[in-house]
Amino acid sequence: MEQVAVGKAVPRQPVDDPRYQRIRSKLTDAILTLAAQKPAEQISVSELTEAAGISRTTFYKHSSSPSSFLAEHLISALAPQMEPIAHLLDQPGPGYLLQWREIHLALLEHVAANHRVYNHVLPEGGQSVVLAMITSYFDALFEEFVRDFVRHVEGPVPSELWIQMASSQQVHNTIAMVQSWLKTGMAEDPDEVVAAYFSLLPPWQVAHVSELGRSTLRVDPIQGLLSASFGPDGERLDNEVGIGPNLLHGRGRITLGTTRHKPSPELP
Repeated sequence: MEQVAVGKAVPRQPVDDPRYQRIRSKLTDAILTLAAQKPAEQISVSELTEAAGISRTTFYKHSSSPSSFLAEHLISALAPQMEPIAHLLDQPGPGYLLQWREIHLALLEHVAANHRVYNHVLPEGGQSVVLAMITSYFDALFEEFVRDFVRHVEGPVPSELWIQMASSQQVHNTIAMVQSWLKTGMAEDPDEVVAAYFSLLPPWQVAHVSELGRSTLRVDPIQGLLSASFGPDGERLDNEVGIGPNLLHGRGRITLGTTRHKPSPELP
């Protein structure tokens, strides 16, 4: 442990400085207002500092550009909800998928609260500096989750190629979920969005996890529950039998949990 000399003050970090925090708060309010009107890449340092009422020199003590500052803010806001993903399997049993659902609901709530900003962060058919930084954050986060998942798999260990492909798949699916929701005007309730997301999960992700925290790569039956539709009181709104994305229904029939229909009669 580092020893501090008696009578010598411990240097205060910028994040502990009330003035630093006040300026950062002004910058955050200013960038969110401007980024709701146009892409952060089109916001100049002069425009941002004028809106925040600070000097250019002061801004560069906080970030290198308006785009970077916005990305850093959004990632900081996302981190408390998203980072538990990396070690969800520390809680054995099917509960990890329930937590996964709650995490993605929290993600959508964050997006909804900042939807005007995200409409510019996730431009249709384009790329942005902010999106690239968020994607990089997701890359590291989901790779950590996949590597942790691999440690729980019984049998042959997946290759590094598999790990990289699975990690990229998770990043793409999460961004596609948000982008598709924005593209469709956020017409669906977040519960419905997450249900659709769960109906598209790769088979390995819904593999059964035992109470000992081991995966046998069998489809987890809780997936059907997660992809079903529920009312505000928690009651199920459908009557499907054997419902579950990518699961066989009856004999050789497949049903997706985001549709509402009565079960088909069994084949003879």
